Amino acid sequence: MVNFITEDCIQRLGLKKIKGNAQVTGVCGNTSSIQYKVQTVIRSTTSSFETEIECLVTKRITANLPIEGFDTRFLMIPNNLDLADPFFNVPDRIDVLIGADVYMRILETRRVPLLQGSPIMQETLFGWVIGGKVEVEKPLVSAFVSNDDLDRLLRSFWQSEDSETESTLTTQEEQAEQHFIKTHRRQRDGRYIVELPFKKGCPDLGDSRQMAHKRLQALDRRLMKNWTLATDYEDFVNEYVNLGHMVDLGPMEQYEASSGQDYFLPHHAVEKPDSSTTKCRVVFDGSAPSSNGKSLNDNLLVGPIIQPKLNEIAMRFRVPKIAFTTDVSKMYRQVKISPNHQPYQQILWTPNKTSEPHVYRLTTVTYGLASAPFQAVRTVKQLCIDEATRFPDAAKVVAKDSYIDDVLTGADTLEQAIQLKDEIIGLFDSGKFELHKWCSNSKQFLQTLPQDKIEKKLLVGEKQSVKALGILWKPEEDVFELNVDPIVICKVETTKREILSSISRFLTPLVWQDR
Repeated sequence: MVNFITEDCIQRLGLKKIKGNAQVTGVCGNTSSIQYKVQTVIRSTTSSFETEIECLVTKRITANLPIEGFDTRFLMIPNNLDLADPFFNVPDRIDVLIGADVYMRILETRRVPLLQGSPIMQETLFGWVIGGKVEVEKPLVSAFVSNDDLDRLLRSFWQSEDSETESTLTTQEEQAEQHFIKTHRRQRDGRYIVELPFKKGCPDLGDSRQMAHKRLQALDRRLMKNWTLATDYEDFVNEYVNLGHMVDLGPMEQYEASSGQDYFLPHHAVEKPDSSTTKCRVVFDGSAPSSNGKSLNDNLLVGPIIQPKLNEIAMRFRVPKIAFTTDVSKMYRQVKISPNHQPYQQILWTPNKTSEPHVYRLTTVTYGLASAPFQAVRTVKQLCIDEATRFPDAAKVVAKDSYIDDVLTGADTLEQAIQLKDEIIGLFDSGKFELHKWCSNSKQFLQTLPQDKIEKKLLVGEKQSVKALGILWKPEEDVFELNVDPIVICKVETTKREILSSISRFLTPLVWQDR
């Protein structure tokens, strides 16, 4: 069976899409085309279960579920059971739909019937879930989807993606672009300040503090079961405060709420064990609905995609003899949000677990907001425009050879590469962006950099692979590397779907090679 994930969810998690055309058939034979997929891991907060899944990417899976909220007191749910979703009775978006193959694996044996005629509780590896009939005013409708043709989907993975023509901006994309041009500004030190691009002048929001408080309580329960994650999470939040990217406004009970004029972002952890710098990233949920059903992201313009195509960057990266890459450290957080819009970026956090939650206000572009990717990338583009006279070569390179926070480029001689590197550092420094994780196929090039700025994996003295555009690159040999899981390949009985999953992991580099 097929798994699905929404565009909004992969944006919040920072997942990278790859091409994968599919036809999906739903109720009444309605067929839709899906162009992208992602690989991700789902992990339980109540058990050790985790599994890697492949999801097709869609703008929307279904309407908010349940369609109508209901009171759970009549169900008499036992207090000693951990629910997979403590707020299952509150209408909310559906971010991920797992297929039957995963669903059957998470079911446990225990079932608890509630009152006669009421739903039944079922234990799963994600916690207890509740299913059955409840009395509501509106009818609840569910639907199913299935893959129309797995063989056709498998064949489509071997087809090179067609060159896409430049598309004109939609009305809302043009609106986001014009909003940035008219409202961005720079501080005296060179740092950029932007405003949130609301669809309308005043966002349509209700109260969000109660929702954020409930999500914080659920997060606290998760962290209590994993002290390593709890420590990493607290370190991440403390770093936010210490860097001035977030300010403490004091205890929640003393905060004077302004309904519709502020917004509280729920937050959760995304673990990144493969990262050499940040093992735990806190992701903020701008899509959580306020009391009127509208979220902050519902009110924001997303903006157009303005970064160059991945395959074009990768092919240009293969041309110079001296190749190097670098990463913009905390890119989003180097762009400040205008003070008048910072009240829409507030969170709840308990700095001392024995005290009550405090209100914190985020002061920079925030990961998890629909507008954040555009604002961050557009700011770097503006930096290239503003500093083109001072740093002409760097401005051209960054404009065409950077993808979000990654820069991949090079030069034909060591002297030219060093000169270009220094100019790129000067360009980003003028906008208060810091570069780190430098990699190169030239040891002499790396010797011109401070050790704390070089990718840590290159300092251990062994041939190491680093990620470049999501693909493994071996700088010493200057080759891309494909890492294929041998367990899937070597199974006695291998399904088409498992083959498809393996192929998808190295489809993109094959497309580059084909070009």
